[in-house]
Amino acid sequence: MNEPKKLAALLRTVTATEQNQNSATSPRWRDVLAMLYRGSMNRFEAERVGDHCLNSTIPEIEKKGVAIFREWEVVPCLGGKKPTRVCRYRVESSGDNMSRARDLLGFAPDGR
Repeated sequence: MNEPKKLAALLRTVTATEQNQNSATSPRWRDVLAMLYRGSMNRFEAERVGDHCLNSTIPEIEKKGVAIFREWEVVPCLGGKKPTRVCRYRVESSGDNMSRARDLLGFAPDGR
């Protein structure tokens, strides 16, 4: 499978957990925060939860008191002609910050 097809397949992949979190009643920022709580993502990966403008959603989360770490990375372009720079986001790992994120999401202390 060539690179564009691999990337397209990756963007269509949605886990059962993501499907449960991504409902009509769940705000976009909550879906993004849930993914960031469990790991990190860039703007292309955010498409899996329907976020088409991650750089606007991140400030919404920060206004709710959760600090977000940013790091630039280079990823392959869909056409494969040249790479593009994107920002990778994740929840800052301090105990208080993770606790605020967990409270916003309604997770139990073990993160579930």
